[in-house]
Amino acid sequence: AREQVQPSTLPGFPIPLCSAQWERMFNSTRLPGEETDRLQHQVDSKHVMVYHKGRYFKVWLYQSGRLQSPSELQKQFQYILDDTSLPQPGEKYLAALTAGKRIPWAKVRKSYFSTG
Repeated sequence: AREQVQPSTLPGFPIPLCSAQWERMFNSTRLPGEETDRLQHQVDSKHVMVYHKGRYFKVWLYQSGRLQSPSELQKQFQYILDDTSLPQPGEKYLAALTAGKRIPWAKVRKSYFSTG
């Protein structure tokens, strides 16, 4: 018998999701603004960010212009899991800023994080 995968839907909404939406699931971020937010989408990211035990880690996806293999990525993830260093002051709570009101978060981001 032939098996078929049921289309993805949101809970409580019977309308299937369009697969074109998955492109923006990753490589996208919402940048807060004082008047309105702005969506930023990167076509091809060179790294991903990983948050683990209060620490942020940058995981490179490419090495010498070549996409890393699953085993190479696994080594990087294992390094993160094995890391016992403590978060830098304030690092553990940095993500909490995004839960605040838009205008204060936009001002903090502009003052402290606008250069990278």
